[in-house]
Amino acid sequence: MSKTLVKSETFNNTPIGNFPLDWDIVAIGDIATYVGSRITPKGGSNVYKKEGILFIRSQNVTFEGLLLDDVAHIDEKIHKIMKRSEVFAHDVLLNITGASIGRCCPFPKGLGTANVNQHVCAIRLPNPNRENAIFLSSVLASYIGESQINKLNAGGNREGLNYQQLRAFLIPFPATQERADIAKILDAIDSAIALTDYGIDIAAAMSVYDQEDVNGAWFDIQEELPKLHQAHHRVINFWQERNLNIYDDKEACVNILNHDEQSRAKFYQLLREFLQAMDAFLPRPQALRYLKDAKKLGELKKLVDDIFRDERPEDAKEKVQALIDQHIQSQGINLKVSPVNILDLDFEQRVQQRRSVQTRAAEMEHAIRYHIRTHLDDDPVSYRNLSDKLEEILQRLGADWNAIAIEFLNLAQKVRAEQTEVSENQSSARIRPFFNALIDTLESSTPKIATQLQTFGGLLCFLLP
Repeated sequence: MSKTLVKSETFNNTPIGNFPLDWDIVAIGDIATYVGSRITPKGGSNVYKKEGILFIRSQNVTFEGLLLDDVAHIDEKIHKIMKRSEVFAHDVLLNITGASIGRCCPFPKGLGTANVNQHVCAIRLPNPNRENAIFLSSVLASYIGESQINKLNAGGNREGLNYQQLRAFLIPFPATQERADIAKILDAIDSAIALTDYGIDIAAAMSVYDQEDVNGAWFDIQEELPKLHQAHHRVINFWQERNLNIYDDKEACVNILNHDEQSRAKFYQLLREFLQAMDAFLPRPQALRYLKDAKKLGELKKLVDDIFRDERPEDAKEKVQALIDQHIQSQGINLKVSPVNILDLDFEQRVQQRRSVQTRAAEMEHAIRYHIRTHLDDDPVSYRNLSDKLEEILQRLGADWNAIAIEFLNLAQKVRAEQTEVSENQSSARIRPFFNALIDTLESSTPKIATQLQTFGGLLCFLLP
């Protein structure tokens, strides 16, 4: 005989509905160890920080879980003043004012120290655990909580609950194991609902996953989803802080990273954290809302990689990378084409495909830098001089990107012409580095010395096999 959740066939008619006879009907205040919140810090949004202690507001509390896309932070000093309203893992957060009154969700573990403002109330049960938090949150989100909120606000102009009213809320409270069983089923139902919400996209997103990945996909969503929220928020906020939108102009994003290795490293780090969180969460459907941004960020990273050629580890694991690669290829970008090389015959043509002259200048600059790095040992003096010339152009012309682009193009054409000459005269190519080193050692480039050394070099070439 299959296991049933309801142990008794006899139901009791209570003020909040019919429930099994062996279920207790209790007031929240009789079982909770804490019910409360705190006032918003003086100064309001002016005291919010970009980093620090999580400060949960009503917009962060949703029926689907904690939404941290635009979460605020406060510093340690303000948090200490508001210490009484600190929230802990497996507290239940409930909006108690405004249009979102009644929205609730558990506060998952793993998010560190956090606090709430006066619009969000924290409810803490004895021996907090995930199952109790899911059960209480689900009860409050159901008709049981909604009907009591509506009754208290009927005929009034103000939508709000005070702590005394909330403590008097009645809830059904079965035995511990039964609450845990109910919580697990409710969690599975939420996951199934999410699948239907994202039904249009899920087939494509699942296609790169093995069946065993899908079969093992259901994990602690309430605890892991906020971590994905935060990782997504951080990488998107990186661009928002620079007044840029990844969907508006990729080249503007690239341009702001030029000559700023620290910011490029930060972008790579934040993207890596986000894509790793995506990999841990997919193919769970709740991650699909972030898939569009993941693909766009992956496309942007491809452009950043191609232009700056920073040697960094891969940011995404194989299966998330496969989704990103599918998107990049759908944009007409050939993943097998290497970054532009100044020796390529179509060098100018490929560079001209960039819409922004600043991006064209950046691509030529870093193509030249890459050529210098990869050939420096062949002729140290010549390539050091080329590097000095590149830096001199940047110093002299500042932000005149049109002029910089012209000079870089001339410089690239000069390098290509010299490379052609070397290819056609192998004997001269063998002696050239020694000749350049000798000139450099003598620290003189007078015509007389240069002519004598050139003659010597020619004789040496003649004698070489």
